[in-house]
Amino acid sequence: MLERFLTKVLVARFSDNHTMVENLAKVLTPRTTRAALLQADIRGYSRVSANMDPLEMVRLLQGYFRNVVDAAQTVAQVKLIGDCIFLFIEDEAGDDTASPADLALELAQILIRETRGQNDKRGATGTESELNFGIAIHYGEVVVGNLSSDSCIDYTVISPNVNLVARLEELTKNSNVARIVGKNGIIMSHAAADTLRRYRGAQGHTLVLADLGATVRSFASITTVLGFTAEEALDVRVVKPIGKPGANAA
Repeated sequence: MLERFLTKVLVARFSDNHTMVENLAKVLTPRTTRAALLQADIRGYSRVSANMDPLEMVRLLQGYFRNVVDAAQTVAQVKLIGDCIFLFIEDEAGDDTASPADLALELAQILIRETRGQNDKRGATGTESELNFGIAIHYGEVVVGNLSSDSCIDYTVISPNVNLVARLEELTKNSNVARIVGKNGIIMSHAAADTLRRYRGAQGHTLVLADLGATVRSFASITTVLGFTAEEALDVRVVKPIGKPGANAA
């Protein structure tokens, strides 16, 4: 039951020798760690939702989010904020073959595939408006834990790095950046790219922000980032993707 609310990596830390209260205290007490952070925000949401019944919009969003959330639940803590999906993958979810940043990239791949599939379905029914995402991945130090109250389980994360991944995602709104990464493109920080194991050497575009007339709001020290088109993100080598144990593909 708890795996519906907490990532399976956390629940696996529970011990039969401790009470539920003790187990929860062990995993929910705030602590410092490092994590990969992913934020993806829908582009064109206001335009599409303006003429839709709210429940119809919920069903539409579930179609885009369901598969990535199901896959993420094994390694990541997921937060859905309206039309935005935010998730974080702690270091302990990675292993010698895949870092948290690798896992975040694989979840981004699932989101891209699902978005294309849902847009194809909408097109087949005569619906012209499609939804696409701006996606960003970052990695850094964070504080994780239950940050609300003892009577409410809300395992979450805070850190300047959480703010940074949101600002990186904003870059996809810049017209010059969007021209390079395209629909469902990914912005990745060098901090995340430097930790890649499974996808080390993945070829992206080095975006010099000053040349593109772009800045990372509140983070002036970030002058370059990596950009991947959706096709480039999907073409990186997959060794053992999330949700397909033992699978191998090029």
